[in-house]
Amino acid sequence: LISPLLTIIAIFIANDLIENNKRDFLVYYAISWQFLLKVLILSLISTLCIGIGLLLFIVPGILIAGLLIFVNYFAILENKTVLDSLNLSWEKSKLNFFQCVLMAGFFWFITILTITVLSAISGSYDELNEISQTYTIISSSLAIYIQACLISFPILVFYKTQSLNKIEDSI
Repeated sequence: LISPLLTIIAIFIANDLIENNKRDFLVYYAISWQFLLKVLILSLISTLCIGIGLLLFIVPGILIAGLLIFVNYFAILENKTVLDSLNLSWEKSKLNFFQCVLMAGFFWFITILTITVLSAISGSYDELNEISQTYTIISSSLAIYIQACLISFPILVFYKTQSLNKIEDSI
């Protein structure tokens, strides 16, 4: 439950930074709970689809990840249902498919790299109780930083750019 909650909070914080809104951190926490079940279901569906794609060979998994890159943004920022979020992400991603696949590839690269580095460091301990509290705090902080700054913010900027391009094209 922590990962979807962090995803929701990171998207809200990134969105407020772009729109220059100022909220107390507790507001993000309180608002995020109403989206938790929806984002959890979307995360499970996305992970399942991407996992099946990765089993078929790595390329289909990355392509599916590119098509589903905006699901959480539709669910959180536009309060869409799970099915609407999946459909809208699929449609929006097809408009700029290559960039969406590159963003998804970058997202997965950063995630896998982070997990690998943290696993390598924690794997050097013989017992779990030997892992220091400092290491646990630093690794958790690093995971939150990566989620907010290296994943949610760039994808949100791309999401908003795509929305602006669609509006300009319809004018």
